[in-house]
Amino acid sequence: AAAAEADADAADAESAADAIARLTTTESAGASAVLSSQLLLAKQRSVTGVLASDAKSATNVRVEKFSLAVAGATLLDDATLDLNVGTRLGFIGQNGSGKTNVLNAIALRELPIPDHFDLYHLHQEAEPTE
Repeated sequence: AAAAEADADAADAESAADAIARLTTTESAGASAVLSSQLLLAKQRSVTGVLASDAKSATNVRVEKFSLAVAGATLLDDATLDLNVGTRLGFIGQNGSGKTNVLNAIALRELPIPDHFDLYHLHQEAEPTE
């Protein structure tokens, strides 16, 4: 039983690592360090929520009873999250308040977000172009 549980944990870690890797577009040592820290946080994150919108045809997504905790510290409890087509989502808050954890949980679909709903996660400020 312990071996099966260890295999399941390894598969979950691999799945999280694959999902984080898909979110990254830069190839640098700094990006690799960021990914490692995100993977560690993902392992410590507990996310729950109930999809309140129609899972198959809704163009907007509503998740109710959204709760998020990291390493036992509650960041959100019983919140409502609305994701609307064509809008951008960002958070302003103090360093260490959990903004990145919330965005990563959404981007990694740790919440019940339907597959037809496209998400794009920008990890850092984009370089200006002409």
